[in-house]
Amino acid sequence: MEADHTATGSEELRAPPGCSGKDRRAKGQFAARRPNCPARCSVFRRGFSSTEWSGPAYNTPVFRKTKRNDLAEKWDNLGFSIRPLNGHVRYTWSDGSWDSGVFVPAPYQLMHINAGALHYGVSCFEGMKAFSCKDGKIRLLNPELNAKRMQKGAGALLMPEVPTDMFVTAVMEAVQRNKEFVPPYGNNASMYVRPLLFASGQMLGLAPLASEYTFFVTVLPAGGYFGKGSEVGVKAWFHMSHVGRRDELL
Repeated sequence: MEADHTATGSEELRAPPGCSGKDRRAKGQFAARRPNCPARCSVFRRGFSSTEWSGPAYNTPVFRKTKRNDLAEKWDNLGFSIRPLNGHVRYTWSDGSWDSGVFVPAPYQLMHINAGALHYGVSCFEGMKAFSCKDGKIRLLNPELNAKRMQKGAGALLMPEVPTDMFVTAVMEAVQRNKEFVPPYGNNASMYVRPLLFASGQMLGLAPLASEYTFFVTVLPAGGYFGKGSEVGVKAWFHMSHVGRRDELL
């Protein structure tokens, strides 16, 4: 993977095989870009008490990235909490197709205040895990099935579908870029993977639909959802007339 030190912005992911991304020149490859300004990006703001422009408004908040050494004594007691890692993978849909994707170091998203996800909840997410195995490899369990389920959710909400190959590539790239945070084999932990699709473009009412959508994949090292100790099920009463056939729930 080569680094373009003269480029600005986030690290760029090239279009995966079969993806309908706009940049076809680098199909199937990944390239990295180093941000020229690692601290903050900004736009102008107007002070409430003044008619003068008062400087940058949307500074990326200062945050400290997690280091592997921070977790050296915590692999068996990680809990289920958010930790800033190396970054996340992000794709944007506009003008009828997905772009080639970027790797974003900062854990923040800037979008329109009237974004469809904010006002109408136009979004869907998936959840899966990556595990370190005894042979030293990192494995995921059937990410294609998660992709299909997200496609079903996207269809229900009239969002553009994330192609299966793009989904799997994004998940694998997010894990690869943060692989030092996959808990070592033998610990009661894994890397939790969270793909999210949402309407990042503006919407007022349910029509017209948003003209922009965002798909990203974040990861974090995690222990059991309920903390340390054994996880057991709960007792529940239900009636089949309210549940329906099992295959109708899938």
